[in-house]
Amino acid sequence: MLNTIPTYVISGFLESGKTTFIKDTIASDDFFKKGKTLILSGEEGEVEYESSFLKHYNCEVYYFDKQEDFNALALQKIVNDVKPQRIVIELNGMWDLSLIEFPANFKIYQFINFINYVSFPIYFANMRQKYLDTIKQSDVVVFINVKDEQLDELDSYSSSFKLTNSAAQYMVMDENGQLKDAFKVVLPFDINAPIIKIKDDDYGIWYIDTFDHKENYQDKIVDMNVMVVKSSKLPKDSFVAGRLAMTCCSNDIQLYGHLCLNNLKIKLPDRCFIHLVAKVSFEYSKQYDEEECVLTALSIEKIAPLSNPVLDLTK
Repeated sequence: MLNTIPTYVISGFLESGKTTFIKDTIASDDFFKKGKTLILSGEEGEVEYESSFLKHYNCEVYYFDKQEDFNALALQKIVNDVKPQRIVIELNGMWDLSLIEFPANFKIYQFINFINYVSFPIYFANMRQKYLDTIKQSDVVVFINVKDEQLDELDSYSSSFKLTNSAAQYMVMDENGQLKDAFKVVLPFDINAPIIKIKDDDYGIWYIDTFDHKENYQDKIVDMNVMVVKSSKLPKDSFVAGRLAMTCCSNDIQLYGHLCLNNLKIKLPDRCFIHLVAKVSFEYSKQYDEEECVLTALSIEKIAPLSNPVLDLTK
């Protein structure tokens, strides 16, 4: 049986606080008393791993100047030499994640992505795909250097990030290193209304909130315009009710929708648009091993294609 090594990946662009976080984390636990920590770093920033720090906390660090040198064969050789009980990877944010392969005995426990908000708006405008590719892999995303007056501005990125990865935790770290939730979005619809009416441009916000706050929608009735997507893999008399959304570019348009039970048995062509009134429930899905949102149609009316058939979240 393969002996796996707990591995933690810390990613982000240069000067995003990766090294400081790693050092603070290592210094705050007692792992050094149990075994050696191997640090694999894809860059050398202003903050260093001093020899005294490495010695005191039983760490060893290896630096990689080029991504091609950061490969499974080279990493396994280092592990064989060092024999660590824990691995921390300081990943270069400019590296192509699709080309990275870890040895089979690297067991990724957590992937944390740091974003320095000082440079983020400009970088995100010019390298959106690079950011979102990393977000897809992240368990936790931490924004640093966000001023209080910028929190509302940060909220505007919520839909792009959460539609890319709804399972990740999004946090803001203050100057004292304390974490709090990011993306305090005010819902543009009334969740306490007898019928929750979702405007066309607000569909993405509603979709995300069905994951974040399931308790707000159980047995509620929603009213919205959606696209019908049919598949032979779906249960009989059902379809996916959703919208297409662009989070990065025209090559990254995806469907975001929920299963809808068509107990009304109204015949609907694939990819048509409908005005849907439906009851919301959450049912366990074997495929995803969690509860998923399921809509039960109360009324369906065919409508003309929407003027904005694809939600543009790149603005």
